[in-house]
Amino acid sequence: MELQADAVLQKLKAGEKPPLLLIVGEEPYYRKKIEMALREVVYGSQQDPFGLAVLSGAPPLEAVRQALESYAFDGLDNCVIIRDCAWFRSKKGDASDDKENPEKEKNRQLAALLAAVPSNGHVLLMT
Repeated sequence: MELQADAVLQKLKAGEKPPLLLIVGEEPYYRKKIEMALREVVYGSQQDPFGLAVLSGAPPLEAVRQALESYAFDGLDNCVIIRDCAWFRSKKGDASDDKENPEKEKNRQLAALLAAVPSNGHVLLMT
């Protein structure tokens, strides 16, 4: 579902905690506002919340998986924020139909990871 930044902010301010948000092409002002609104709805006013992981670029999928799963045992919400997410940038050779293509395998693993965000997990990807 595609929403404008203002609609995403309204949903967050209404208390909705989405498991996955992908923010593409918004101005830095809106990306920061959305990030802060998500942190507010998940953690309230905590300054350094337990369960928050802020990453950037193209972090290893295992690091994201560990961040999502490491706090699941205690029932607390956790949130992974990836700023300047590079996972969705096209790379030379992506159009290959080669089944052995490592990028395609990585994309399959990424899709599986994002499809299985725990019920107390939240992922914000900002390109």
